[in-house]
Amino acid sequence: MLITSASLDALRTTFSLLYRGAYDATPVWYQELATEVPSKTRSNTYGWLAQNIRLRKWIGPRTAQNLTEHSYLINNAFFEGTIEVLKEDITDDNLGVYSAQLLPQLAQAAKKHPDQLLTYGCFYTNPKGFDGKALFATDHPTYAKNAADPQTYSNAYTLPLTPDNFNTVWSNMVGLTGEDGQPLLVIPNKLVVPPQLKLRAEQITKSSTILQAIQNVAATENVGAAGVDNMLKGWAEPLILPELASMPNTWYLADTTRPIKPFVRQLHTPYFFVARFNPDDPRVFTDRIFTFGCEGRGAVGVTLPFLIARSMPAGDSLPTVPAEYQT
Repeated sequence: MLITSASLDALRTTFSLLYRGAYDATPVWYQELATEVPSKTRSNTYGWLAQNIRLRKWIGPRTAQNLTEHSYLINNAFFEGTIEVLKEDITDDNLGVYSAQLLPQLAQAAKKHPDQLLTYGCFYTNPKGFDGKALFATDHPTYAKNAADPQTYSNAYTLPLTPDNFNTVWSNMVGLTGEDGQPLLVIPNKLVVPPQLKLRAEQITKSSTILQAIQNVAATENVGAAGVDNMLKGWAEPLILPELASMPNTWYLADTTRPIKPFVRQLHTPYFFVARFNPDDPRVFTDRIFTFGCEGRGAVGVTLPFLIARSMPAGDSLPTVPAEYQT
Protein backbone atom coordinates (compact mmCIF):
# COMPACT_ATOMS: atom_id res chain seq x y z
CA MET A 1 0.00 0.00 0.00
CA LEU A 2 1.26 3.43 -0.90
CA ILE A 3 1.15 5.61 2.20
CA THR A 4 -0.85 8.75 1.46
CA SER A 5 -3.27 10.85 3.43
CA ALA A 6 -6.15 9.24 1.55
CA SER A 7 -4.95 5.67 2.11
CA LEU A 8 -4.37 6.33 5.82
CA ASP A 9 -7.82 7.89 6.17
CA ALA A 10 -9.31 4.78 4.57
CA LEU A 11 -7.30 2.56 6.91
CA ARG A 12 -8.43 4.59 9.92
CA THR A 13 -12.04 4.18 8.83
CA THR A 14 -11.59 0.43 8.32
CA PHE A 15 -9.98 -0.03 11.71
CA SER A 16 -12.68 2.05 13.39
CA LEU A 17 -15.45 -0.05 11.81
CA LEU A 18 -13.72 -3.29 12.81
CA TYR A 19 -13.35 -2.01 16.36
CA ARG A 20 -17.01 -0.96 16.55
CA GLY A 21 -18.22 -4.27 15.17
CA ALA A 22 -16.26 -6.30 17.71
CA TYR A 23 -17.23 -3.92 20.53
CA ASP A 24 -20.95 -4.20 19.77
CA ALA A 25 -20.76 -7.99 19.52
CA THR A 26 -19.13 -8.48 22.94
CA PRO A 27 -21.57 -9.51 25.72
CA VAL A 28 -21.23 -8.00 29.20
CA TRP A 29 -22.90 -8.55 32.56
CA TYR A 30 -22.24 -5.42 34.60
CA GLN A 31 -25.69 -3.97 33.78
CA GLU A 32 -27.22 -6.91 35.66
CA LEU A 33 -25.69 -5.76 38.96
CA ALA A 34 -24.82 -2.09 38.52
CA THR A 35 -26.85 1.06 37.96
CA GLU A 36 -25.22 3.23 35.30
CA VAL A 37 -24.97 6.87 36.34
CA PRO A 38 -23.68 9.68 34.09
CA SER A 39 -20.90 11.88 35.40
CA LYS A 40 -19.69 15.26 34.13
CA THR A 41 -17.14 16.12 36.81
CA ARG A 42 -14.08 14.54 38.43
CA SER A 43 -16.24 12.71 40.97
CA ASN A 44 -19.82 12.07 42.02
CA THR A 45 -21.12 12.21 45.58
CA TYR A 46 -24.04 9.91 46.31
CA GLY A 47 -26.51 10.22 49.15
CA TRP A 48 -28.04 6.94 50.30
CA LEU A 49 -31.01 6.26 52.52
CA ALA A 50 -30.78 3.36 54.97
CA GLN A 51 -34.53 2.96 54.61
CA ASN A 52 -37.18 2.97 51.90
CA ILE A 53 -38.87 6.19 50.81
CA ARG A 54 -42.49 6.07 51.93
CA LEU A 55 -45.47 8.34 51.54
CA ARG A 56 -47.01 9.72 54.72
CA LYS A 57 -50.28 11.34 55.60
CA TRP A 58 -49.83 15.06 55.03
CA ILE A 59 -50.42 16.70 58.38
CA GLY A 60 -48.62 19.97 58.96
CA PRO A 61 -45.50 20.77 56.90
CA ARG A 62 -43.83 18.32 54.57
CA THR A 63 -41.22 16.03 56.13
CA ALA A 64 -38.10 15.53 54.00
CA GLN A 65 -36.57 12.06 53.75
CA ASN A 66 -32.98 13.23 53.60
CA LEU A 67 -30.67 11.55 51.10
CA THR A 68 -27.58 13.42 52.28
CA GLU A 69 -27.30 11.78 55.68
CA HIS A 70 -25.12 8.97 54.33
CA SER A 71 -22.83 10.12 51.51
CA TYR A 72 -20.36 8.23 49.33
CA LEU A 73 -17.78 9.63 46.89
CA ILE A 74 -16.65 7.95 43.65
CA ASN A 75 -13.73 9.45 41.72
CA ASN A 76 -13.48 9.01 37.96
CA ALA A 77 -10.33 7.54 36.42
CA PHE A 78 -8.86 7.48 32.92
CA PHE A 79 -8.34 4.17 31.09
CA GLU A 80 -6.64 3.38 27.79
CA GLY A 81 -5.54 0.56 25.53
CA THR A 82 -2.93 1.11 22.82
CA ILE A 83 -1.63 -0.88 19.84
CA GLU A 84 1.22 0.02 17.49
CA VAL A 85 1.39 -0.66 13.74
CA LEU A 86 4.72 -0.83 11.97
CA LYS A 87 4.98 1.35 8.90
CA GLU A 88 6.24 -1.59 6.84
CA ASP A 89 3.15 -3.63 7.78
CA ILE A 90 1.06 -0.95 6.08
CA THR A 91 3.26 -0.59 3.00
CA ASP A 92 3.48 -4.39 2.67
CA ASP A 93 -0.29 -4.90 3.21
CA ASN A 94 0.52 -7.10 6.19
CA LEU A 95 -2.44 -6.06 8.37
CA GLY A 96 -4.19 -9.39 8.85
CA VAL A 97 -3.03 -9.84 12.44
CA TYR A 98 -4.39 -6.41 13.37
CA SER A 99 -7.80 -6.86 11.78
CA ALA A 100 -8.24 -10.50 12.80
CA GLN A 101 -6.80 -10.46 16.32
CA LEU A 102 -5.54 -7.23 17.85
CA LEU A 103 -8.46 -4.95 16.97
CA PRO A 104 -11.16 -7.40 18.14
CA GLN A 105 -9.21 -8.04 21.35
CA LEU A 106 -8.87 -4.32 21.98
CA ALA A 107 -12.61 -3.81 21.41
CA GLN A 108 -13.52 -6.74 23.65
CA ALA A 109 -11.23 -5.44 26.40
CA ALA A 110 -12.91 -2.04 26.23
CA LYS A 111 -16.44 -3.47 26.27
CA LYS A 112 -15.62 -5.87 29.13
CA HIS A 113 -13.70 -3.31 31.17
CA PRO A 114 -16.66 -2.42 33.44
CA ASP A 115 -17.01 -6.15 34.19
CA GLN A 116 -13.33 -6.24 35.15
CA LEU A 117 -13.66 -3.11 37.28
CA LEU A 118 -16.55 -4.63 39.22
CA THR A 119 -14.73 -7.94 39.63
CA TYR A 120 -11.49 -6.52 40.97
CA GLY A 121 -12.75 -3.24 42.41
CA CYS A 122 -15.76 -4.60 44.29
CA PHE A 123 -15.97 -8.40 44.48
CA TYR A 124 -12.24 -9.01 45.04
CA THR A 125 -11.34 -6.01 47.20
CA ASN A 126 -14.43 -5.72 49.41
CA PRO A 127 -14.33 -1.88 49.46
CA LYS A 128 -15.85 0.32 52.12
CA GLY A 129 -19.35 1.65 51.61
CA PHE A 130 -21.29 4.67 52.86
CA ASP A 131 -21.57 3.22 56.39
CA GLY A 132 -17.78 2.96 56.82
CA LYS A 133 -17.86 -0.82 56.75
CA ALA A 134 -16.53 -3.16 54.09
CA LEU A 135 -19.17 -4.02 51.52
CA PHE A 136 -19.41 -7.56 52.91
CA ALA A 137 -19.35 -7.37 56.71
CA THR A 138 -21.07 -8.91 59.72
CA ASP A 139 -21.72 -5.61 61.50
CA HIS A 140 -23.39 -3.14 59.16
CA PRO A 141 -25.29 -0.53 61.24
CA THR A 142 -29.03 -0.32 60.71
CA TYR A 143 -29.08 3.32 61.93
CA ALA A 144 -32.24 2.47 63.86
CA LYS A 145 -33.22 5.69 65.61
CA ASN A 146 -35.22 4.21 68.48
CA ALA A 147 -32.86 1.42 69.47
CA ALA A 148 -31.40 1.53 72.97
CA ASP A 149 -28.32 -0.26 71.66
CA PRO A 150 -26.72 -0.03 68.21
CA GLN A 151 -28.27 -2.61 65.90
CA THR A 152 -26.39 -4.31 63.10
CA TYR A 153 -26.97 -6.80 60.31
CA SER A 154 -24.73 -9.14 58.35
CA ASN A 155 -24.33 -9.67 54.64
CA ALA A 156 -21.25 -11.89 54.98
CA TYR A 157 -21.56 -15.65 55.45
CA THR A 158 -19.31 -18.71 55.31
CA LEU A 159 -21.87 -21.24 54.08
CA PRO A 160 -21.36 -23.52 51.07
CA LEU A 161 -23.99 -23.33 48.33
CA THR A 162 -26.73 -25.82 49.23
CA PRO A 163 -30.53 -25.51 49.08
CA ASP A 164 -30.76 -25.05 52.86
CA ASN A 165 -28.01 -22.42 52.94
CA PHE A 166 -29.53 -20.60 49.97
CA ASN A 167 -32.80 -20.44 51.91
CA THR A 168 -30.99 -19.20 55.03
CA VAL A 169 -29.31 -16.27 53.27
CA TRP A 170 -32.40 -15.47 51.19
CA SER A 171 -34.64 -15.44 54.26
CA ASN A 172 -32.21 -13.28 56.25
CA MET A 173 -32.08 -10.72 53.44
CA VAL A 174 -35.85 -10.39 53.06
CA GLY A 175 -36.16 -9.90 56.82
CA LEU A 176 -33.86 -6.86 57.03
CA THR A 177 -35.24 -3.61 58.43
CA GLY A 178 -34.05 -0.04 57.91
CA GLU A 179 -33.32 2.93 60.12
CA ASP A 180 -37.06 3.56 60.54
CA GLY A 181 -37.57 0.02 61.81
CA GLN A 182 -39.65 -0.91 58.76
CA PRO A 183 -38.84 -3.79 56.36
CA LEU A 184 -36.43 -2.83 53.60
CA LEU A 185 -38.46 -4.97 51.17
CA VAL A 186 -35.36 -6.70 49.83
CA ILE A 187 -36.07 -9.23 47.08
CA PRO A 188 -32.97 -11.33 46.32
CA ASN A 189 -33.54 -12.25 42.67
CA LYS A 190 -30.02 -13.02 41.41
CA LEU A 191 -27.87 -15.95 42.51
CA VAL A 192 -24.38 -14.90 41.40
CA VAL A 193 -21.82 -17.69 41.14
CA PRO A 194 -18.47 -18.56 39.56
CA PRO A 195 -18.54 -21.07 36.69
CA GLN A 196 -17.56 -23.88 39.05
CA LEU A 197 -20.93 -23.54 40.83
CA LYS A 198 -23.05 -23.33 37.69
CA LEU A 199 -24.52 -26.83 38.02
CA ARG A 200 -25.42 -26.36 41.68
CA ALA A 201 -26.94 -22.93 41.06
CA GLU A 202 -29.02 -24.27 38.17
CA GLN A 203 -30.23 -27.18 40.29
CA ILE A 204 -31.28 -24.93 43.17
CA THR A 205 -33.08 -22.33 41.07
CA LYS A 206 -34.42 -24.32 38.12
CA SER A 207 -34.85 -28.00 38.95
CA SER A 208 -38.33 -29.28 39.80
CA THR A 209 -36.93 -31.79 42.29
CA ILE A 210 -33.88 -31.96 44.53
CA LEU A 211 -32.25 -34.79 46.42
CA GLN A 212 -32.84 -34.80 50.16
CA ALA A 213 -30.83 -36.98 52.50
CA ILE A 214 -32.61 -39.72 54.48
CA GLN A 215 -31.24 -40.35 57.97
CA ASN A 216 -31.50 -43.34 60.26
CA VAL A 217 -33.95 -43.41 63.16
CA ALA A 218 -31.38 -41.93 65.52
CA ALA A 219 -30.66 -39.14 63.00
CA THR A 220 -26.94 -39.82 63.32
CA GLU A 221 -26.08 -40.66 59.72
CA ASN A 222 -27.41 -40.50 56.18
CA VAL A 223 -28.64 -43.82 54.90
CA GLY A 224 -30.04 -42.75 51.55
CA ALA A 225 -31.54 -39.98 49.47
CA ALA A 226 -34.89 -39.25 47.87
CA GLY A 227 -36.14 -36.75 45.34
CA VAL A 228 -38.49 -34.13 46.77
CA ASP A 229 -40.24 -31.11 45.29
CA ASN A 230 -37.86 -28.17 44.95
CA MET A 231 -39.72 -25.33 46.66
CA LEU A 232 -36.81 -22.97 45.84
CA LYS A 233 -37.41 -23.15 42.10
CA GLY A 234 -37.82 -19.68 40.67
CA TRP A 235 -36.76 -17.83 43.83
CA ALA A 236 -33.76 -16.37 42.00
CA GLU A 237 -32.15 -16.35 38.58
CA PRO A 238 -28.61 -17.75 38.31
CA LEU A 239 -25.96 -15.37 36.97
CA ILE A 240 -22.76 -17.20 36.04
CA LEU A 241 -19.70 -14.93 35.99
CA PRO A 242 -16.46 -16.40 34.56
CA GLU A 243 -14.51 -13.53 36.14
CA LEU A 244 -15.28 -14.94 39.61
CA ALA A 245 -13.48 -18.25 38.95
CA SER A 246 -10.65 -17.34 41.35
CA MET A 247 -13.09 -17.94 44.24
CA PRO A 248 -14.65 -21.24 43.11
CA ASN A 249 -16.89 -21.83 46.14
CA THR A 250 -18.06 -18.29 46.87
CA TRP A 251 -21.60 -17.23 45.93
CA TYR A 252 -23.75 -14.14 46.20
CA LEU A 253 -27.41 -13.20 46.43
CA ALA A 254 -28.39 -9.82 45.03
CA ASP A 255 -31.52 -7.69 44.76
CA THR A 256 -31.57 -6.06 41.32
CA THR A 257 -35.29 -5.26 41.26
CA ARG A 258 -34.83 -1.60 42.21
CA PRO A 259 -33.67 1.47 40.29
CA ILE A 260 -30.57 1.34 42.50
CA LYS A 261 -28.67 -1.93 42.17
CA PRO A 262 -25.87 -3.17 44.47
CA PHE A 263 -23.18 -1.39 42.43
CA VAL A 264 -22.75 1.84 40.50
CA ARG A 265 -21.16 2.10 37.05
CA GLN A 266 -20.19 5.77 36.89
CA LEU A 267 -19.68 6.80 33.27
CA HIS A 268 -17.91 10.03 32.42
CA THR A 269 -16.62 9.29 28.89
CA PRO A 270 -17.63 6.12 26.98
CA TYR A 271 -14.75 4.14 25.48
CA PHE A 272 -13.97 5.35 21.97
CA PHE A 273 -11.52 4.51 19.20
CA VAL A 274 -8.56 6.84 18.57
CA ALA A 275 -5.83 6.69 15.93
CA ARG A 276 -2.59 8.54 15.18
CA PHE A 277 -2.24 7.84 11.47
CA ASN A 278 -0.64 11.10 10.39
CA PRO A 279 2.44 10.37 8.23
CA ASP A 280 4.07 13.49 9.71
CA ASP A 281 3.69 12.23 13.27
CA PRO A 282 7.08 12.26 15.10
CA ARG A 283 6.78 8.56 15.97
CA VAL A 284 6.31 7.69 12.32
CA PHE A 285 9.36 9.73 11.41
CA THR A 286 11.67 8.41 14.16
CA ASP A 287 10.37 4.87 14.81
CA ARG A 288 8.24 3.97 11.74
CA ILE A 289 5.25 3.38 14.04
CA PHE A 290 1.60 4.33 13.69
CA THR A 291 -0.53 4.17 16.86
CA PHE A 292 -4.19 3.40 17.55
CA GLY A 293 -6.20 2.46 20.58
CA CYS A 294 -9.16 3.31 22.78
CA GLU A 295 -9.77 5.42 25.83
CA GLY A 296 -12.51 6.25 28.31
CA ARG A 297 -13.18 7.62 31.75
CA GLY A 298 -15.30 6.42 34.62
CA ALA A 299 -15.38 4.30 37.77
CA VAL A 300 -17.38 1.76 39.75
CA GLY A 301 -18.54 1.74 43.35
CA VAL A 302 -20.92 0.16 45.82
CA THR A 303 -24.37 1.34 46.86
CA LEU A 304 -26.45 -0.23 49.63
CA PRO A 305 -24.92 -3.28 51.34
CA PHE A 306 -28.30 -4.80 52.17
CA LEU A 307 -28.88 -5.32 48.42
CA ILE A 308 -26.21 -8.04 48.16
CA ALA A 309 -24.85 -10.79 50.40
CA ARG A 310 -21.76 -12.93 50.00
CA SER A 311 -21.11 -16.43 51.29
CA MET A 312 -17.41 -17.34 51.20
CA PRO A 313 -16.82 -20.84 52.63
CA ALA A 314 -13.55 -21.81 54.29
CA GLY A 315 -10.88 -22.48 51.69
CA ASP A 316 -11.72 -19.50 49.49
CA SER A 317 -9.88 -16.21 49.93
CA LEU A 318 -9.69 -12.89 48.15
CA PRO A 319 -7.23 -13.14 45.25
CA THR A 320 -4.46 -10.68 44.47
CA VAL A 321 -5.77 -7.69 42.55
CA PRO A 322 -3.69 -6.60 39.53
CA ALA A 323 -2.03 -3.21 39.93
CA GLU A 324 -4.10 -1.58 37.20
CA TYR A 325 -7.28 -2.24 39.18
CA GLN A 326 -5.98 -1.03 42.54
CA THR A 327 -7.12 2.35 43.78
